[in-house]
Amino acid sequence: MHDDWKMKAGVFILAAATVALASGPMLPAGTAGAGLVPAVVVNEIHADPDATAGDANGDGTVQSAADEFVEIVNPGPAVLDVSGWTVVDAISTRHVFPPGSLLLAGCGVVVFGGGNPTGSFGSMLVQTASSGSLGLNNGGDTVVVNDGAGVIASYAYGSEGGGNQSLTRDPDIVGANPLVRHQIATGSGGARFSPGTRVDGSALAACAGPVPTGTPAAMATATVAATATPTVQITPTGTATVVPSATTTPVATATPVATATPVATATPVATVTPVATATPVATATPVATATPVATATPVATATPVVTATPVATATPVATATPVVTATPVVTATPTVEPTASMALCLATPRPECLTSIRTGRSMLVLQDHAVDRRDRIVWKWRKGMATSVVDFGDPLASDDYALCVYDESISTPRLVLAAAVPANDACADTGNDCWARARAGARVLRYKSARGVPDGVTRVVLKPGDDGVARITLQARGAHVEVPELPLALPLRVQLQGGHGGCWESRHTTVGVRRNDVQIFRGHAE
Repeated sequence: MHDDWKMKAGVFILAAATVALASGPMLPAGTAGAGLVPAVVVNEIHADPDATAGDANGDGTVQSAADEFVEIVNPGPAVLDVSGWTVVDAISTRHVFPPGSLLLAGCGVVVFGGGNPTGSFGSMLVQTASSGSLGLNNGGDTVVVNDGAGVIASYAYGSEGGGNQSLTRDPDIVGANPLVRHQIATGSGGARFSPGTRVDGSALAACAGPVPTGTPAAMATATVAATATPTVQITPTGTATVVPSATTTPVATATPVATATPVATATPVATVTPVATATPVATATPVATATPVATATPVATATPVVTATPVATATPVATATPVVTATPVVTATPTVEPTASMALCLATPRPECLTSIRTGRSMLVLQDHAVDRRDRIVWKWRKGMATSVVDFGDPLASDDYALCVYDESISTPRLVLAAAVPANDACADTGNDCWARARAGARVLRYKSARGVPDGVTRVVLKPGDDGVARITLQARGAHVEVPELPLALPLRVQLQGGHGGCWESRHTTVGVRRNDVQIFRGHAE
């Protein structure tokens, strides 16, 4: 949370700023980047509604996608206009807050995946995902709140999200990370979720207050006191300069329609804006009277802190970088970070994944071609352990997949490749057909993507069956493929991780490697 209305630059501090609203000051959307909007809190996430007791939205029907929800709270101190803000997961934008979305200080909003939310929900604002689904993966996902200028709040969870109950802060709003399963939170009484209320089902007191209209007229009474005190910036040379705060104008933007002259009276600060001509500072008598602060040159004696720059001489740590260069996996990690797919893979391999029942039948091919459009990944999991169609979850709806490759040549395995395979609820963003059954009534599931968005995966086949019959094939090709730096360190573990918790793997050692150089890795599993 930002501290009152302090400007990040630390130039002028507004000693008094008031807005005449019964429920507290109102902050418009889009100003978080200026440091004026307090942070919101991701207070509760429900990714895995129970099959029989999971009717979180209260519409009388248990539906896994519709009953998912995210609860976001504005801890205050101002009313917050979140119009146009978004809720994003690891794959895509799931919800855009419509115009007029206002959060009272100390209250918040519940965004359900869908359905027809019925009930009071503690008098919180209630909305359904504008995309038609939140698409939260049971086995791990990331919830991000973005105001259009940057990330306001985010929370990433792992397999703990799949317990047929929500994850919540304990205690509400102020509880530290990580979120805990709802049934073990203090005061839950065994309840699986509490959208819009505290864990114990009681409403947040602030949610009972009057809801502001959010019209520009209601925001027109903002006044800025002329008691702004300048601060002195001490340059490394020890010279003190009084810096006028033209940056206080964002407060003026808080009164977009207001013609109230009190805002105009704040213009003396604007007259100080010519930093190049220091003489205007002299004309701003309020600043001139503040010059005693400039006499506080003893602060300049605090410059020995600047001499603390010898800490920079600690750069010999940089000499430890040979450790980084010694591990090709480290140099490959930048290719994983820019993609949202990393959030779909656990940081370390999942335990208890299904494997092949015969040695050497599964295979992995990675090719880093000089022409990016010819880069490719092929993974074949063959002669697999018994897998039912239920084990594959429901990618036709909301269960995402990701191919995850881990370097196990070090004590703590490291993720070096992550390639997402989005479920059909996210395929509208890619413009592809995505998942379908091989034919009507068939148990085989197939994924096709002509463009290979987002990570180059163009084809996946999931075939259930008994021991030795089950198999999986995945292919990726083109400019979207991010092949880790070759050659690869061994051993290597490859896992296809499902958002519903399913997992299939192959492990590759030097025994089965056919080629491992700067262009191609090709190897059969142990």
